[in-house]
Amino acid sequence: MCGIAGVVSLDGSPVPRLDAALALLDRLIAHRGPDGHGAWSSSRRDIGLVHRRLAIIDLSAAAHQPMTAPGPTVVSYNGEIYNYLELREALAPHWRFRSASDTECTLAAYDRYGTECLDRLRGMFVFALWDEREQRRSEPAEPHRTETTAGVEHPPQQGEDQARQHEQHREGAMVPA
Repeated sequence: MCGIAGVVSLDGSPVPRLDAALALLDRLIAHRGPDGHGAWSSSRRDIGLVHRRLAIIDLSAAAHQPMTAPGPTVVSYNGEIYNYLELREALAPHWRFRSASDTECTLAAYDRYGTECLDRLRGMFVFALWDEREQRRSEPAEPHRTETTAGVEHPPQQGEDQARQHEQHREGAMVPA
């Protein structure tokens, strides 16, 4: 299972010692992916992502993460999109694919549909995405997310507890997943 982690400045100011923080996160999740690792940070130094790779679908360097698309939009992804071949076929007229990965298919779907791409993705996945054009980060929305603790999946909580947890998640920095 891949590992993803990141750091974000909520007020848009540069993160002090961002490279050191990303290097530390990379070491903390090293056990999550023996097949490669990578890091990305914005030119303003206000956000950074790291990725540890366990290569399953596309074993090539073309599927290296974090993966960047024009804009730039950057994604660090873990999981499997079961319908990625069908999505890829539908997105091919709008996207020049460089890999055979479901990660790139997710990035292409986001580029085409924005956050509504989540309605088209079928599988088990989590990702952290930075959209430079919109100056925002995106994570899968609550209805699409399950929390995992000690290997046991829990459905998202309902009502006010769910809204409070969602707001706390949005206000905090991304943490290793």
